[in-house]
Amino acid sequence: PAPLDRRRSTALRPRLSSHSVAATRIRVLTLNCLFPGHVPARLHAIGPLLEEGRFDLVCLQEVAFRRHINLLASRMPGYGPPVYRSVACGVLWGSGTFGRGGPARRSYGMFRRRGDWGTLGAADRIGRKGFLTTWLDLKGRPVIIVNTHLLANYDEDWSPSNRYAVQQLDELEQLGDALVRLEEYALLLVVGDFNIPGANPMLAEFRERTGLRNAAAAKPVATYRTTRPEAPGQQIDHIFFRPSSADPVTVDSRLHFEAEVTMPDGRARFASDHFGVEARLDLESISQLSAPDP
Repeated sequence: PAPLDRRRSTALRPRLSSHSVAATRIRVLTLNCLFPGHVPARLHAIGPLLEEGRFDLVCLQEVAFRRHINLLASRMPGYGPPVYRSVACGVLWGSGTFGRGGPARRSYGMFRRRGDWGTLGAADRIGRKGFLTTWLDLKGRPVIIVNTHLLANYDEDWSPSNRYAVQQLDELEQLGDALVRLEEYALLLVVGDFNIPGANPMLAEFRERTGLRNAAAAKPVATYRTTRPEAPGQQIDHIFFRPSSADPVTVDSRLHFEAEVTMPDGRARFASDHFGVEARLDLESISQLSAPDP
């Protein structure tokens, strides 16, 4: 991708001066792609389905290597160049964002905790887990999308004193600090694998602080495939949004990749251990958009 530019961009301003913007539907999808196991074959199958789905924004997690991002890009020609941050041949915690609007700028923030050495969470340190932020102009509207993946709670215990829950709370606080500083004239989307159930108080406090709404609040369903009947799946992949001051919005959501997909060798496999989560945001027509001077 192009070099990261952390300067405040003025690229959006010429397209935001006094003009009418018709009612717009924005479709965003998030999917944890599962980094081990038949990876090229699964990504080879996932790419065309994302292309056919014609989503406006796609946020992926656990696409661990640049060659895999490039494989997806080759299978998704209708999208612009993928946005990600790489070190050597790796992609920082496999976070990649695909959009149909050209990015004006992008940045990557690394979580300060990222799991403890000597625990399963240490993988987050190695992968430099954090949040990928992209600013873009989409269908004539300014949009900021944050693609993130929080520490997993390997104890499956989200009580406040749990060792993983304590670190998840720290990551939410750091992410919240970054979100409240983002421009309010843009539609803000915060999506990804949060590894925290939707009804957890940590997420409720996070949304209240940042002004985010849950796109799937009306449909709280499990977002990953559980293999243990005694432990039903939970809603841990989320799409949160904060409309701009000019954007009245209604929203609906649905799941994707619930069924097996066909691999290049003709075999059927699940695309991932997670489902894709889509939000459809309907923004009403507005008469004017104006960004503040930088």
